[in-house]
Amino acid sequence: MPSTRDIDLWKSFKILLVGPNGIGKTVAAASFIEAGPVTIRDFDGRLEPIKLVYPAADIDYTSYGVDDFKTFLNWLEDIQRTPPKFKTVVIDSLTSLSMSCVMYQLQVKGKVKTGAAGLPSTSWDEINNETVVISKTLEVLKIMNENHGINIIMTAHPITKTNIGAKEGESSKYESLVAYGNKIGQVTPGYFNEIYRLITRKINMDGPVKRLALTNITTDENVIAKSALGLPNEIDITDGLFKAIMKHKK
Repeated sequence: MPSTRDIDLWKSFKILLVGPNGIGKTVAAASFIEAGPVTIRDFDGRLEPIKLVYPAADIDYTSYGVDDFKTFLNWLEDIQRTPPKFKTVVIDSLTSLSMSCVMYQLQVKGKVKTGAAGLPSTSWDEINNETVVISKTLEVLKIMNENHGINIIMTAHPITKTNIGAKEGESSKYESLVAYGNKIGQVTPGYFNEIYRLITRKINMDGPVKRLALTNITTDENVIAKSALGLPNEIDITDGLFKAIMKHKK
């Protein structure tokens, strides 16, 4: 019978990296090349910084969009039958994956409508498909982590939304990990043991810029950053996220 004594927190990781575009989330995920082969399932289309920071790295990647979203779904089915021969799987990013999923479903259903500005618009009915597909993605990745010891890293760049109150003129701003709906943005963090908020900080006027991962932030509404590894509240990831994490291995 399994015992909690046998749980190895350092065997493999489930990490959610959160931060604005350009903060270095993809590069941070790519640093796991030091642990073994990495594959990136790319929805953002911004892999150039990896080449700049790790010019000699041999990192497998596949880019997806609306038109070839079915290829991603096929990949999800394939890895359930044959686990990938990689130590780390990166989904870059949840935010763009969500958008591609919604637009793909609208095309399949023939329900892409044109809004006032001539842009595609949707209704809440189609969002159910996004919830199902991304929930399945998270479940499959969870199995890969637990059964095969594969590191799972997902990135997300928060979107600021407006919550309209019941009273006229009453509104408030809030942060969401996805463009459409609220369920996925609320459910996703529960799949990850490690959630890091990436920031940069300049030491002084003439000094270099450091890249940091905040690992412990809690608000009244939700957990913004957490670590099951007992990491300090912030770690310096300038020389790579993987290396920064492993420095604290006991």
